[in-house]
Amino acid sequence: MKKDKNKEFARAFAYEWPLYIVLPLIGGLTISYLLRVRHLPAPYEKLNLFVAASKSESEALSKNITLTFKEEGLKETTISQANPADSIFLTKLSVVGYQGADLFLLPYSVLKDIKADDYLLRISDELKAKYLPSGTNDFYTQDGYTFGVKLKSANQTNWLTTYISFLEEDYYLSLNVKSQNIGSYGLYDNPNYDLALKTMGYLLKGSL
Repeated sequence: MKKDKNKEFARAFAYEWPLYIVLPLIGGLTISYLLRVRHLPAPYEKLNLFVAASKSESEALSKNITLTFKEEGLKETTISQANPADSIFLTKLSVVGYQGADLFLLPYSVLKDIKADDYLLRISDELKAKYLPSGTNDFYTQDGYTFGVKLKSANQTNWLTTYISFLEEDYYLSLNVKSQNIGSYGLYDNPNYDLALKTMGYLLKGSL
């Protein structure tokens, strides 16, 4: 009887031995994936900036912002850069920018050609008073609403020039209305999550 069982096991093992290798491997990969997902930053713990420029030092600027707001819960900052001169720029702005960015750094030539109210947050007087640096008074408006705050003039340099190769245009900072980091001003009621608003004020400070 024992010999029969041993023969059955040997016969089965001859066909099934790959499972003894593959199943533990799949189990290990599954556990690794679940642990990684568990530790990914939540939407309100990360920021993405969409920068319309010829190039940017994304890693250095991302590190700067993350360190600045680390104590306030920011775990990750990413920069999405696209050159307005590229033929696929508008596609990048639509797919990468509107779908995933919290803040936009856009030149006037880009802003004037988009319907701002479809994508950008209206910057109210309350928001200006609470989050923008004192002395901020130059804005981009469309259809009677404010959608951007001037970051730099075409002939001006500021501290961000170290990281970003701006075009020779006026640049504005805008907020994605779909961001989960703009408190209760956008589509989500997240009063405690305002890292995008604080970052906007931080980026502007060197421009005044």
